[in-house]
Amino acid sequence: CNMFGEIGAEHIAEALKVNTGLEELHLSGNDISGFVGVKSLASALTLNHTLAKMHLANSRTGDTGADVLAEALAENRTLVELNLCSNKISVTGFTSLAEALRENITLVELPLYNNNLDYGANEDLINSIRVCLASNKLKKRNAFLNTLNGHQKSSWNRSRLMFVGNGGVGKTATVRSLLGLPFNTTWDSTVGATLTESETSAMKSRWSRVNAWPGDYSSRFAAHIMLQSSGSVSATYPRIMKDDTNSISNNNGQKDESDKKIIYNDPRKETRARSLNFKFRLTRRRKVAKMFNDIADVSHVENKTQEKEKKVGADNENEKASRKNKIIIRDFGEELLFHAKREAGALNLSLWDFGGQSVFYSMHHIFLTNGGVYLVVFDMREFLESENSHSHDTLHHLSFWLKSLNVHAPAAKLLLVGTFTDQVQNSKTIAFVNKSITTAIGSLASRVVFNANDKLPFFPIDNKSSNGVLELRYILERVIWADEAAHEGVSMKWILLLDDILAKGNGKYITLSEVKHMAQNLGIFSNAELDQALSLFRARGMIIHLTATDTLRNMIITSPQWLIDSLSKVIRDHVDLHQLDIEEFSHIGLGEDYERMLTHSIASRDILEYIWNNEHVDFFLDLMRHTMLLCEWVHEADECYLIPSLLQTSDSVTPFTDNSISRKQKENTEASCSCTCEFDYSNSFLPNGFFQSLLCLCVAHSAAHRNKEKERWSLQASVTSHSQQHEPELSRHYGKIELEPELMLHLQEDREHLHISLLIEDCERASRSLDIIQSMLRKLNCEVMGEGLNWETYVEDLSTGRFIRYERAKEDTLHPWFSSPTKNTSVQLNEFAMENQPTQSRKAVADLDTFLDHI
Repeated sequence: CNMFGEIGAEHIAEALKVNTGLEELHLSGNDISGFVGVKSLASALTLNHTLAKMHLANSRTGDTGADVLAEALAENRTLVELNLCSNKISVTGFTSLAEALRENITLVELPLYNNNLDYGANEDLINSIRVCLASNKLKKRNAFLNTLNGHQKSSWNRSRLMFVGNGGVGKTATVRSLLGLPFNTTWDSTVGATLTESETSAMKSRWSRVNAWPGDYSSRFAAHIMLQSSGSVSATYPRIMKDDTNSISNNNGQKDESDKKIIYNDPRKETRARSLNFKFRLTRRRKVAKMFNDIADVSHVENKTQEKEKKVGADNENEKASRKNKIIIRDFGEELLFHAKREAGALNLSLWDFGGQSVFYSMHHIFLTNGGVYLVVFDMREFLESENSHSHDTLHHLSFWLKSLNVHAPAAKLLLVGTFTDQVQNSKTIAFVNKSITTAIGSLASRVVFNANDKLPFFPIDNKSSNGVLELRYILERVIWADEAAHEGVSMKWILLLDDILAKGNGKYITLSEVKHMAQNLGIFSNAELDQALSLFRARGMIIHLTATDTLRNMIITSPQWLIDSLSKVIRDHVDLHQLDIEEFSHIGLGEDYERMLTHSIASRDILEYIWNNEHVDFFLDLMRHTMLLCEWVHEADECYLIPSLLQTSDSVTPFTDNSISRKQKENTEASCSCTCEFDYSNSFLPNGFFQSLLCLCVAHSAAHRNKEKERWSLQASVTSHSQQHEPELSRHYGKIELEPELMLHLQEDREHLHISLLIEDCERASRSLDIIQSMLRKLNCEVMGEGLNWETYVEDLSTGRFIRYERAKEDTLHPWFSSPTKNTSVQLNEFAMENQPTQSRKAVADLDTFLDHI
């Protein structure tokens, strides 16, 4: 109540004509009795497309004001509430409002208390207004439910941002800066990964945190489609993109004529034909009778709806047709439309902040996908002295991350972000960073977003002062909007399915068979369509669904953060940054188990059950086993598992000489004849953790053979044979494993030259040994690296001591690699391995058990 009067109303009206953000305006208690003031406000309502609620109670508008506001209501398509209480409006003004409501389709609330009207004598007039308002409300709900049950598509405007880089470079601080949160100097390093949901503002580059799952994506999505269909929101991308994007595809926001319709009786249509066209000079009895008919129509709409729902599917010939006709019912309120308007032109982002310690690299193939945008974060302070060791290490790490992302996400856009820029003011240092990073990017230049403002291949920011953060936010929005995948048309059915999955999964996981049943209830019967939907949900960061094996395919993780936290309780930097409380384990009698896990990477089931609170233990073990994060360790009396990512570097392993296993090491082998081959990844990439996964497969294969030997000899009441099998000797870059009885292998990784070397103690087993290891490398490349690795195989010519290419050796039938008595078995194994490699038309990957059994 400011008593700004008629002149003030004119100024507010002028502002409303151009305003695009205001949703609610309170002007009650102001003297707007003049015609010009009310007329100005009414005129503004015909031009404004965002205002939803206007309060003009006790503003002395009178009948004149009611008349001009009624004219505006006939044209306005956004106002849902108009408060005109205590404005001295008589039957004349009420009549104008009633006539206007015949044309208005959005207003649902029109308080008219304490005006100059005999409500008892004009009950028919009041009821006519009530009927129109109820009609608008029901028509909106009708449109909402039709949309909810239809096949319309619209852009989801959802993407994922992945923050990667070494530990301590400021990834978490960058995430917080983008979300507008204050800088925290005491923030601990990230364990595993941290997920944050964010919603951007359509008006300005401002991001805010939101709940991971609001409980109902479907209703919000349906409201978004409704607004697009009605033209209340633009079906084009925000002006932020200018010419960078095209308009949304034609099918977005359009109704499919084949959609099933849910028809509600519209009381206004009936009253137009029967009663709302009455003249107010009709007799009171006639008017009241018609009004009672209208009110009866309104009160019975819900009953008619329920009757229609009961009849749906009654005459269907089969269960499939019945499921197609199932009606989805959700609550509808104006707040859904308000939120959809506010959300129009905004982005929903899932921010993934990955821990930078090398121990987490083994989990990358589970969480890194091709969708979204990757931010590679580095600390610019490490370039202060161009010749120091930190500078070299930083470039090495940047190169690692770029190559890793090229394998796991070959189509995603990349942004390089340099932190602590306020401490790097030297132009010489900036020039050096520019040159170094340009070199490191190399062939990936087309995928890296260039900083056009600073003419740099990276974006310098300072999280403490927020310098550069706003610009980075703006660029990220541009990049996401330019990505067609972020705003491709998504079916309403898919969003309904996502809600069902997240609700049924209870924040953890759900089986594929359960999801298929949900999909069929929504009319999704095609496995191909279901796969597309699940792939989209994973790419947007909503679920984790791995498809490498049948076992993994049957598990759908509905809470990625739950899985990350659970795995990171085991796979973590136990030595330095993320130690667990050893006293706690000692207190419950698991101190020795914890020490063994730290020093030998062997975890007992007892300690895993304790770490996971004895919840879903078998599920985690099965998941980690099929993703090669652990394998059975059969060399203990108790049930134990090897966790290869926890293996430590050993100083006792003989180093490489001439890029191969040293002659000294060969001389120390027990067999009189040994041979060596090498797998050269120098022209491609050898990711951290890849070698440890290879050791995991070898140990799993060895354990499988040991278990078979146990079973065979147990039938003869003897354990002599299997007890003699050697226990593997393992470190981070070396393994000595008896792969099969009397088949001893040495594997070693050379990180500097990107080689994996294989020494076979008995050259008579060379052919089979090589085939087994190559099959394992192919499996890892397919299931862990997404076929992103290439390598050359070289075998040793025992007559000269030189290494020659595998293909040449095969042509020459070089002994012992291609003249083994087990040649037929080897050929069969190679055919099996090649058969189970993905092609453009087929991706059939052997399940781990099948794979191990076959080799």
